[in-house]
Amino acid sequence: MISEIGAEPIDPLPDLDPPSGPAFPDDGTLQDDESGRGLAMIRALVTTVTVERQDDTNVWVLSRDSGAA
Repeated sequence: MISEIGAEPIDPLPDLDPPSGPAFPDDGTLQDDESGRGLAMIRALVTTVTVERQDDTNVWVLSRDSGAA
């Protein structure tokens, strides 16, 4: 679980289901622009993402199924 205390509300919530949203370059090269890489990493590493707003905090719950490759 990740908590962003005092963060701005996330509106709209990001779509973390592939293929939409940020992704790593297909050609294997690294780009200078690092913006959006966090969401691409989340999509690559977990199977479920839940984002909730609790008072002034964004709460991200990240999980991976034990059978996921």
